[in-house]
This record gives sequence, C-alpha cells and structure tokens, in this order.
Amino acid sequence: IALFNACATRAAILDRFDRLVRASAPGDMLIFYFAGHGARSARSDGTQASGRHSTLLAADSRKPLPGGGVVDDIQDTLLKARIDEATAHGVQVLTIFDSCNSGTATRSAEVATRFVESAPAGDPVDPDGWKPRTPPRGVAYAPRIHLAAARDGEDAKEAITPDGRHGRFTKALVEVSAANPGASYGDILQMVRARVQGQVPVGEGPLATTPFLGKPVASDARLLGAEVTADSLLIFDGLLSGVQVGSGFRLHRTDADALAGRAPLGLARVVEVSAQG
Repeated sequence: IALFNACATRAAILDRFDRLVRASAPGDMLIFYFAGHGARSARSDGTQASGRHSTLLAADSRKPLPGGGVVDDIQDTLLKARIDEATAHGVQVLTIFDSCNSGTATRSAEVATRFVESAPAGDPVDPDGWKPRTPPRGVAYAPRIHLAAARDGEDAKEAITPDGRHGRFTKALVEVSAANPGASYGDILQMVRARVQGQVPVGEGPLATTPFLGKPVASDARLLGAEVTADSLLIFDGLLSGVQVGSGFRLHRTDADALAGRAPLGLARVVEVSAQG
C-alpha cells in the first residue's frame, strides 16, 4: 500500500496500517516506511524520559478541523500499540523512518533546514480507539526492527539527483542493501552511516543477528556496533547492554564474521563508560 503526498493523511496512514496488522499472520513480515517531517509533541504524559513524544507529520497534520481544533500528528504511542499487537501475534515488523524526530526536518531541494514546530498539546489517549486483540496461544513474539535516518536532535537530509529528489538515508539504504545481499541489519547500518554525512542513522532491535529483510538467526553472541575515531573506539549502546570499565571485546569487520566465529581483527578492553543523549 503506497500513500503519496496529499493522499498520506493521518486517517489514511493509520487506517492502512491497521488493515495490514489485522491481515497479517504468524510468520509474516510487515514493513512500514515513512519519508517526511518528524517532530516532537509538546504534551507530556510521564511515559517518556525526555518529557515529549516523537511524532510523524501526515499530509493534513495541524490543518484546521471543521468543528474546531487541528488534525493531530501521528504519535509514537499510536504506532507502538499497533506494532506491539503485530509482534505479539508472531508478525515480524520493520519500520523505516526517513525523517527527523527532534522538531526539525529537511525536505527542501537545497538541503537546508526547515523548522517544524512541536505538535500542540492535547489528549495523549489514542483517539482512534485501537483495541489490541489477545495474542493466540503457542505463538512466540516476533522481533521488531527499527531503522531511522538520524539521531534525535539531528536533521534528516535530502538531495537532488538526475532522477529526482531522494532522502540521503533512503538512497544509501537502497544502494547498500542491493549490493550486499544477506548482510545483517547491523552491517547494512554501518555501511549506510559511512555514506551519509551530517546525520547519524540509527537502529533498534536484533540488528546483528537478523539478515536484511530476513528472519533472525539464533545466537548467544552479544554484538554491539562501534565507531573508530582517530585515537579511540566508541561502542554504541554499551550501558544498555551491561558494558562496564574492564569489559573485553573481540573486534570483527562484520556481524557475519563475528557470528561465524572467524578470527577477530583484534581485541579491545573498555577504559571509559559514559551516557550520551
């Protein structure tokens, strides 16, 4: 199902997503791709550490309603409720957002930043009344993978090419995944990062043990992404994975090399741990 430009209204996006969730069966893969503006909600219901919810802007978001008020953004909580139901029913979900969720987004031909105000405060309860179904017995939760064009606080950029306008993240993702069949999401993400300047694409879920558009591979390995700088090696999400000073690691070129038990490029030991926003 593809919704372009004016067709991508808030109601249409949620309706089509709802239909896909309801129609999916255990073992299916559901992909939700969004390219456009991302913002933050001014409302706070105490469920977010930052005090705000991330939102996606539909074609009609913030336009006046006949009876007063405006069309709301699509809150992260609305999508999460639907994704949670899908994964509880054994449906693998992949979400790809080529947008910025920090209140700014770049969707201009000149690759300039265009400010997007925070969504107006309002009732955080799902106005669409989504009622999750009870998960069937004997069906295991399926994994969820999320890929995003930029960290919070960064712009998602696009550029003009001979064949049209493209999000830099999307273009790199398509090219890298096509050239590296069978690569894990983690390896794909690392290669995309190397191609995209001025923003840092990020991901969530079992990235290292799941081939791109494939099923997860059973493994006890704990793989973490890393970034090499001039004089150090930065490991991402270390605190979330229990990394502490003194923790030791094997360094591999790819997730596939690590999972296959191939000889490492070298060994490393953590000398400093810090939290980053």
